[in-house]
Amino acid sequence: MRIIFYLNFLVFLVLCSCSLFETRTPENPDGETSPFIPPTSPNIVIDNFIEAVRNKNVENYISCFAQTNFLFIPSSDATAKFPSLFDNWETSNERSYLLALSAALGQSNNIQLVFETREFQTISSDSAVLITNYFINYNLQNTNHPTQYAGRVAFTMIPVQSGLWAISRWQDYLATPSNELSEETWSSLKAYFH
Repeated sequence: MRIIFYLNFLVFLVLCSCSLFETRTPENPDGETSPFIPPTSPNIVIDNFIEAVRNKNVENYISCFAQTNFLFIPSSDATAKFPSLFDNWETSNERSYLLALSAALGQSNNIQLVFETREFQTISSDSAVLITNYFINYNLQNTNHPTQYAGRVAFTMIPVQSGLWAISRWQDYLATPSNELSEETWSSLKAYFH
């Protein structure tokens, strides 16, 4: 009987002394993460999209797109330069491009993305269209590709599930009358890092 008492007492001491049941201070994440807000409106989709691109957050970026029937229409300059590359472009291609660009930039270099306006051209209960000029810039040494891109984008967003919105169609254009800051559009950036 004494042996059982001493064994129980010994087990109790071990458990109490090792802090097994104490809460730990959470560890800091390895890198900065941008929050992903549930996209209950087209405006939130654009906010999530911009933050995901700027912070190279691939999962948040992909979450901005409709996972079925997504359509990307490249700019005419990229279509001429990279024939057939965009023929079957899907969200998996979007993932690959941003992963490759992120790897080339590393953790310390973010992407600057500016939309000239966030005013929607049309908005209804089943779709919303944003057309705006954009500017992209990133800092990458020793590259054969430009580091600045500019053009005009048309995003069509639709509700996909449970009242959440996503980009279903992305059309890229040369800015009119011409790109003053860059000769290349976002489509070319995607082609360089596909």
